[in-house]
Amino acid sequence: PDDAEVGVDPEMLGHIFENLLEDNKDKGAFYTPKEIVQYMCRQSVIQYLKTHEPDEKYSLAIERLINESVVEPVLQNKETASCFISLLKDVKVCDPAIGSGAFPMGILYVLYYALHHLQSHAEPNKSFDSTKTKRNIIQNNIFGVDIEQGAVDIARLRFWLALVVDADEPQPLPNLDYKITCGNSLLNRYALDTPLDNVFIEYNKDKNDDDKLSLAKYKQLVNDYTNTSNHAKKDLFRKTIEEIKKTFKTELSKKEINKIVSVKKDIYDLEQPNLFGEELTKAQKSELKKLKAKLDKLESEREDILNNKVYEDAFEWRFEFPQLLDEKGDFTGFDIVIGNPPYGVSIKGEYRKAVVDIHGNVPDYEIYYYFIERARNLICSHGILSYIIPNTWLFNTYAFNYRMQILENWNLIEVLDCTKFPIFESATVRNTIVTWTKSLNTDIGYRRTSDALSFDSLVSTPRIKMKKEELLKMNQNWGLAFFLQSNVVSIINKLSEFTNVLNDFYDCSQGYIPYRLSDLINVYGKENGTKIKDERLWHSTVKSDEYNIQEIYGRDITKYNYKATGEYIKYGKHVACYVDLKFFNQPRLLVREITNPTIIACYVEEQYINDPQLLPIIPKCDNDFFTIYALWAILNSKLATFYHFNHSPKATKGAFPKILVKDLKEFPLPKYDKDIFEKLENCVNTILESKKENPQADTSELENQIDFIVYKLYGLTYDEVLIVEPETLITREEYDIYKL
Repeated sequence: PDDAEVGVDPEMLGHIFENLLEDNKDKGAFYTPKEIVQYMCRQSVIQYLKTHEPDEKYSLAIERLINESVVEPVLQNKETASCFISLLKDVKVCDPAIGSGAFPMGILYVLYYALHHLQSHAEPNKSFDSTKTKRNIIQNNIFGVDIEQGAVDIARLRFWLALVVDADEPQPLPNLDYKITCGNSLLNRYALDTPLDNVFIEYNKDKNDDDKLSLAKYKQLVNDYTNTSNHAKKDLFRKTIEEIKKTFKTELSKKEINKIVSVKKDIYDLEQPNLFGEELTKAQKSELKKLKAKLDKLESEREDILNNKVYEDAFEWRFEFPQLLDEKGDFTGFDIVIGNPPYGVSIKGEYRKAVVDIHGNVPDYEIYYYFIERARNLICSHGILSYIIPNTWLFNTYAFNYRMQILENWNLIEVLDCTKFPIFESATVRNTIVTWTKSLNTDIGYRRTSDALSFDSLVSTPRIKMKKEELLKMNQNWGLAFFLQSNVVSIINKLSEFTNVLNDFYDCSQGYIPYRLSDLINVYGKENGTKIKDERLWHSTVKSDEYNIQEIYGRDITKYNYKATGEYIKYGKHVACYVDLKFFNQPRLLVREITNPTIIACYVEEQYINDPQLLPIIPKCDNDFFTIYALWAILNSKLATFYHFNHSPKATKGAFPKILVKDLKEFPLPKYDKDIFEKLENCVNTILESKKENPQADTSELENQIDFIVYKLYGLTYDEVLIVEPETLITREEYDIYKL
């Protein structure tokens, strides 16, 4: 074929990138499918336009322009079309983990097609210059950072190819050194709000008038560098830019030194004896102590930043992207931060310390949370965040408070929970796609996931809204809030409003763990600890002395009875994870950790040891009325299982749903009523006695009666009962006339 017929698809480079950089998966980087990129890019630009043109009359027109390339009549007016073109030309977009450049490329084409279709209405007599439009977008609108130089090189190449394919004849390609840049997005030596007032005064010292620069000239210099093809000019530009960056760093370092000097002066003033030789007052001594601590901290921080190798790749956003500075040198922020940040990587060591100093603590020190925090710093006051991230933040127990912080810091335009289907072929984790803005709101946008088995089916589901207060009631698991029908959520919230919880009347614990290697090594050393674990030295098949107690396993129990089949364990504080013996040697409930298909709670009196397969529950010392039998009735009821599966974080996770100690401790209990609880206890006593005599005995009628009483205790209406138990044998008339 002719050379003109041979081409390289820029999209192909993304796949090349994934195959070339195999270790990226170890760093939490995965290539994002094209349809996901397209959706996120379109949604972020739609939200950007709606933020700047909030009039409802434009809402549908904006969506059709971006999604379908249709210009509605409301946008066809010359002035209106020009206004939207101006907005599109002004938008600043950044991907802080650019990878192969999929998202900035997606943004390039979203902006390109929108500008293309609007121009004929804004300037009907002007032809559309495809190459110039793309070049302007690359030059003015798009920014990216990645810690991998290989990723940066491929991203730049994709942009160059995007220009080449449209050009009628070869043209110089833009320099992208200050557009797509290598560095660590999470680290910066100098805060984004540190004043820059003296930088150019310092730079201009001993300079001729022609060589002196202002911030405006510096910004223009970076812009000119992007477009020049003259190698001599490029070298001069680069040298000047690097010199200014060096001055930036020098001046900011001086500010840090000045802070130290100021504190030292305050300490000196306090330590000098006064004219009368009087000792320092108590308040002065306290102030002196605080100042010395502050000085130690400032000097330590400065030393750390100057000499710590962790900061070698630190990315100084204002130095590298001066286009984001206003006339005062203040960082204005991006309109859109978009991307697929790395995940599955826990930040450790010195790197963790440096990142935490900048961004604070996040759940599990998981890296994608830090990219959320970084985006919050980088986005302008009404900017948009569009990320694809793991779904773990929706239900992770340790992210409980973080979810509340999200509602305080962000307006959740949309949360797409993609838990029910895979996004990435090569990643095991399931994902969410979020579109948030920094402006606050009380409504959370989402698409119900109950019938969504693919990405296409999910985004075809109408976007609906939930009040912030309603979502907070489901804060233990947002995934369930987005999955459940509103009538189910209503029942869960009704139960959650009961003020009594299991932990008020009972103690609950995880089972013991005899051979956790890290604990054994800490106590016995590596060699002995490993031997204890490998040879299971605490266990025996026979009861050799009084300290040997038989184990009971999850498979050994049902609701009604139990038969221990475990070995004997020499139990005591020598085991790796000791649990107080009180959880094993008194009448108690044992709850199976695996709740498939129901909660199973068994009443046990004998002494047995159990591992985490079972969760023991014992009455508190001051619990004189809420009996174990009453709790057996409630936990084994249909309503308890319904509540658990529609409320608990691990209840819907994988093939082995679990109930946690935390779930049990926070399980809502009804108000105590002596007569009603005696009815429950009598039912339980009869059931257990019947099963003891004959394990095959039919106790379904009594169990239905327990369900009936439990529904009433929690105040369910008959219609709500039908939601919990659609095939209930109780009639509406029976239920409505029954009084507890």
